[in-house]
Amino acid sequence: MKALAFAILGFSLVAQAHAGPPKPLDITEQRNEAVGFAIAQAVAVNDMRLACEGVPDAGTRFSDAERRWLKRNGSYPDAARGWMAYVKVAIAEQEGSVAADAFSSRTNPRFTDQASKIAADAMSGSTVDAERCNQWASLVDAGQGDLEQNAKYAHDLQDIRAFHESVEAWRDHSISGNPEDLTACVEGWSLTETGNYAGAIRSCDACINDGHLSSVSLARTYRNIGITCRRAKKPIKTMKAYDKAIALHPHDIVDDYVNRANAYDEADEFDNAMADYTQALKIDPGFGESITTLASPRAPSHDRQSQGGLHRSLRSRASHAVVA
Repeated sequence: MKALAFAILGFSLVAQAHAGPPKPLDITEQRNEAVGFAIAQAVAVNDMRLACEGVPDAGTRFSDAERRWLKRNGSYPDAARGWMAYVKVAIAEQEGSVAADAFSSRTNPRFTDQASKIAADAMSGSTVDAERCNQWASLVDAGQGDLEQNAKYAHDLQDIRAFHESVEAWRDHSISGNPEDLTACVEGWSLTETGNYAGAIRSCDACINDGHLSSVSLARTYRNIGITCRRAKKPIKTMKAYDKAIALHPHDIVDDYVNRANAYDEADEFDNAMADYTQALKIDPGFGESITTLASPRAPSHDRQSQGGLHRSLRSRASHAVVA
């Protein structure tokens, strides 16, 4: 499939690790194509999961396969979204906010179109039934669709992920003056996964109080608390946790709007749910889960958890969680 091209050459961003000199990384057309590919691939896999939801004897298997795909690949779409935010800032600095907004208006529909084509290619040829969903799950588990397997973009995606993580690390150091300690955050998510929700929240609270968290990590930790409270059937605490995450304006804020919308939906607060789904669509028009949910407000929903490289080991996806 032909990749996206954005033709916005000539900008340069600097990632400065706290333990070394600044490292420049040019914004090139090739890197922007790689970013578009990574985001579109993640959306397409999510769309396939949505297509298989509710299919007897197959929906759960594909959801599990998608979760494993995210464990292998999730840090790349997260870095790609961060990269697009950095590009927008660079354009705003050099050409003004109007040009930066125009850039977002051009690129988001392209991501949507590319994701639709990837999903359509995968889904063409037969009805979405148990046999088809199980075939997809087998292909996903075999590594087809893994971003690092794409010869054209693998190197650029690795560079962009390293850049993103170095910027995050530098921000962490600049904000706190102390290195982050995510030990309690990781423990908290592990406890969530085992069903020890009270222990998970205690660990997350300890991480917030003593972990010297950056705003990025703090937002993701509140997101994990929201996910944990939702699983523990505590809707008010769930919404409050997402409120705190959203207030920190993380670059992946769309996940928090969708998570909070799901919580509102389960609490029968449909107007609030629709408002959050709509906001998610405004931020990321290519976000398939919001579109599907808007079309069918009571459709099954899944937590959107953060895909950040900082938080890789905390990820779970009833859709994507704090650490990787």
